[in-house]
Amino acid sequence: MAGINVTYVDTHMLTAALPPFSHLYVEVALEHHLPLLLLDDGHDASNLPELPASMIADPLLPLGDPHEQVAAAKNLIDTLRPGLTMLILHPARDTPELRALAPDWPSRVANCETVLSGELRDHIRHSGVQVIGYRPLRELLRASS
Repeated sequence: MAGINVTYVDTHMLTAALPPFSHLYVEVALEHHLPLLLLDDGHDASNLPELPASMIADPLLPLGDPHEQVAAAKNLIDTLRPGLTMLILHPARDTPELRALAPDWPSRVANCETVLSGELRDHIRHSGVQVIGYRPLRELLRASS
């Protein structure tokens, strides 16, 4: 991959996860043994290649109400099903540029405060959830193939 140490495949705003691109998106991930983001959203996936469960992640905590995001994240963590889950955030610092560019800037700032929260970090630590990055997940996929 052009000398770039790729750790995962992402669709950026889910554009490649929708037909007609989804098949190619999945094939690239399978060919290179990379984790990918697919939503378990009820869409027909019968045209896609079979995927190991360890390659699929469901996103959580999208942009929304900027209030009580730490509590919302804690609730999501407490209700996780066993398996791989991706917590998607859009963290940003409050700047004049952000306010000019993003109408949802309060949610992005709240996402940043959430991800940096010691309260959330402690909750995750005591919840039994194991936090990992893409690199160990990629290595696990490559070792199992």
